[in-house]
Amino acid sequence: MKTLYIAATKIEVQPTLQALEPDRVGHELYRFNSGPFLAITGVGMTETTLQLQHILYGIKPDVVVNIGVAGVYGQRFPLGSLVEVVTDQYGDLGVDDQGQFVPAKALDLIDQDEITVLPSFPQLEKVTSITVNQVAGSELVIQQRIDQFNPVLESMEGFAVFRVCQHFGIPCAQVRSISNHVEPRNRANWKLDLAIDTLNNFLIKEIKARL
Repeated sequence: MKTLYIAATKIEVQPTLQALEPDRVGHELYRFNSGPFLAITGVGMTETTLQLQHILYGIKPDVVVNIGVAGVYGQRFPLGSLVEVVTDQYGDLGVDDQGQFVPAKALDLIDQDEITVLPSFPQLEKVTSITVNQVAGSELVIQQRIDQFNPVLESMEGFAVFRVCQHFGIPCAQVRSISNHVEPRNRANWKLDLAIDTLNNFLIKEIKARL
C-alpha cells in the first residue's frame, strides 16, 4: 500500500526527516526508501488543496494521512495529546451578519461543509475539528465557534485534505498533536515542542512499520 503523509510545515515533521533521512523526490516531497511519501504543502486550505492535488496526480497513493499540530477547545485533552480527527468541517466560511457568523451552508452557498471519514488508528481517541483561515484568538470568536460547531480541535488544513481525497476517491485520515488551548492569543502558553515530539514519535513508528 502506497501511503502519503502530508504536513503543512516542515517544522512539524523535521524530527522525522532528520531521523529517517528520506530521499527528496520533488519540491518538498520526500520518500522513505521504497516506502511511504511525505509532502510539505504549506499553510492553509488553498495551498493544501493545490499541492495535494498536484501530488495525487503524480504518485497516486492508496491512502493519505494528514498530520500536524492543532489547537484544542476546552480542557478534555492535555497539551501534547495525540488524537485522530474523524469529522472535519469549515469553521469560518460564511458571512458576518451584524457580528453574528452565518455559515455558507446555511445560506445555500455550498452543498457540503462537513466530512466524516472512517477511523484508521484504533489506538487514538476520535475527535471532531473545524478548519479555518483565521485561528481563534479572542473571547468573541472562540465563543461563536463553540456555539456554532462545538468543536474539539481547530486547524487550518484538515477539511481541505478530506475534501480533496473525497473528490479523488482516496481513503484518508487525520492525526493531530495538540500544541495549544484555543484561548485569547498567548503564545507563552503553547507547548509546540512537546506537540511536535509526540507527533514525530508516532510518525516515525508508522513509517518504519511500512518500510
